[in-house]
Amino acid sequence: MMELVRLFIIPVRKIAMSLKSILIFSLVLSSVILWQTSKAMAFEEIYARVWVSSIQEKGNLLKEKGLDVDATGPNWVDVVINSEQLDDLLAKGYNVEVVFWTPQERNIALFGTDWDRQFHSYSDMVAEMEQAALNHPDILILDTLGYSVLGRMILGAKVSDNPVLEEDEPEFRIIGCHHGNEFMSVEIPLLMLEYLTDNYGSNPQVMHLVNDLEIWIIPMMNPDGRTAGSRYNANWVDLNRDYGYMWNFITPDIFSQPETKTIREHAMKNNFSISLSFHTSGDIVNHVWNYKDFPVADSAFIVNISEEYGSYNNYWVVEGYEWYQTYGDCNDWSYGSRGDIDATIETDNYDIPDVWNLNRDAILAMMERTDQGVRGIVTDAANGEPLKAMIRCMELGQPIFTDPIVGDYQKNLLSGTYTLKFSANGYQDTTISEVKVNGGFPTILNVALKPALELFATHIISCYFYDPYYWPYQYQNNPTNASAVLGFPDGIFVSLGKGGHIEVDMGESTPIVDIDGEDFTVHEVGPTSDGYYVYWSNLPYGGSWYYIGDGYGTTSFDISSLSTDTIRYLKITDDNDGSATEWYPGCDIDAITHPKVSEFIPGDVNADLKVDLGDVIYLANYLLKGGAFPDPLEAGDVNCDCEIDLGDVIYLANYLLKSGPPPVPIEECPCEY
Repeated sequence: MMELVRLFIIPVRKIAMSLKSILIFSLVLSSVILWQTSKAMAFEEIYARVWVSSIQEKGNLLKEKGLDVDATGPNWVDVVINSEQLDDLLAKGYNVEVVFWTPQERNIALFGTDWDRQFHSYSDMVAEMEQAALNHPDILILDTLGYSVLGRMILGAKVSDNPVLEEDEPEFRIIGCHHGNEFMSVEIPLLMLEYLTDNYGSNPQVMHLVNDLEIWIIPMMNPDGRTAGSRYNANWVDLNRDYGYMWNFITPDIFSQPETKTIREHAMKNNFSISLSFHTSGDIVNHVWNYKDFPVADSAFIVNISEEYGSYNNYWVVEGYEWYQTYGDCNDWSYGSRGDIDATIETDNYDIPDVWNLNRDAILAMMERTDQGVRGIVTDAANGEPLKAMIRCMELGQPIFTDPIVGDYQKNLLSGTYTLKFSANGYQDTTISEVKVNGGFPTILNVALKPALELFATHIISCYFYDPYYWPYQYQNNPTNASAVLGFPDGIFVSLGKGGHIEVDMGESTPIVDIDGEDFTVHEVGPTSDGYYVYWSNLPYGGSWYYIGDGYGTTSFDISSLSTDTIRYLKITDDNDGSATEWYPGCDIDAITHPKVSEFIPGDVNADLKVDLGDVIYLANYLLKGGAFPDPLEAGDVNCDCEIDLGDVIYLANYLLKSGPPPVPIEECPCEY
């Protein structure tokens, strides 16, 4: 603060000031001092251990709002708090032992006065990654994925045999440094980047992994926190509580920080199969769920690979919730919203060579497992173009998604026989049974989808389901998952809990559009009908939600009276009625659907935005000579008899040459083709 004072005083001495200017200067200086003081008070970072004497006391502590838990043991909980929280915990009778009063005190005690020199700083990391890209341009490119609060780059390294291309390859991700004081979490990703690049061309395993996978390494997603030696980012937010899935009001909003927005936006552009997030509380493999004690859909595969990771280093393998409950963390969002099997690896925070040796082969083993299961490409049956699609293994339920550019997918599965359902917005579902998976080799299954006339919700933005039970028995009456709302109605639903909510993306190219009559339908099923409120927005986060109306049971809505004629995002909130302790509490949402709006002229089978003899010839070639499909396919049924045949050629020719009846609009002809 003294430096700030000098910056103001030095120029003031060089001029003669009037009484008015002195008064103004004094007010400005006072404001600066008060601002700095308030920031310093708000930005305290006290490291404390709270001793607990019972499971009930531990549960009560873990339910404290805004408490950042760093680790737990059988009779203690390590927390990061400020002085106001410390006073509050003491007033409530907790046995609190302050370990360190500041991040600087902690870092010096753990690592000595030169703590910042023992690990890679932000500038060290940038220099090392840039050098690696210069040395290995054939297999590595750097991408500035985004920027921190203070404008530092969040760098990602893509390692692949054709790094400038998007290929049909499974994708693997490593993230380091959610918490800026967990220095080792930067070192392990950087060492893996070095290992892959230095051994490519000589090590057969590395050759295989780089050639057959797309590997992303993000060593420092919180560069401001790392530079300050603080757990938090520059806005004093715990980034690993800021993700949208089961976000619990601990941070200002879902994805409230530029760093977590960056990770989300990067993940939406990719289809990561397996990811690792590195932290430092010591020797733990922490897998989903973190918010509740309930086996995830892919539990068999997730536990299997987690135990394999632990077999290399004897780390404790645990479901995150069993260790301690968190809301809004990266693991749960990656899996719950994207189907990405993301685990937290907790290492020691000292002795870089030892930690690296314990984790190197385990990380490589996870990369090897990335290509296990079923994989392929999902395309449009009419034109062969790749689709943004969703794939569910029906025995498990949790969806995964295709790469938005290539249309490739990877569903990780153990050996067995499975049924897979393929869905894409504006296309008919296709279900394929008896898909066999054998050993570590992927089963290849490419799928082409045919058009349909209805659209659905495509992604989970955020959700929070209220639960009345105390740790460790939470969510015992609500086993549902948010992803059940995606796709067409199928009788599988998500229960929002009393007063809970869910936010969904209806699709960038398939928003809800104001048409004549009702524009979208919320399908509410479950044991009983329940009430809810519906809101809209065209911003995924950081914006306002606007009220549309109330629903009860399955309800359709007309948006003609709103201030918009298109809607990208919807929020559904339970009406807070009923019992929170009943089985499947709150409203039970199965799906959200809306009609597909035609973007072509009836009869324009070759999609050139006009109806002429070219369409007659195009349709005849398709039927007689195996020419290209109509685009979309159902556009060829111009007479709406639910068949695409020579009758349609004659019908279209009569329309053009003899003033016959016009082609029937697709939306008026709901046939299966």
